[in-house]
This record gives sequence, structure tokens and C-alpha cells, in this order.
Amino acid sequence: MSFCNGILAIQFTYAI
Repeated sequence: MSFCNGILAIQFTYAI
């Protein structure tokens, strides 16, 4: 779960 969460967080941070 943390793996997916990490990627999601990174994608979101980079998108902003």
C-alpha cells in the first residue's frame, strides 16, 4: 500500500 501511496504522492507533488 505504501508503495502505491508513495508514487501517487510523488505524481501529485510533481503535477502541482
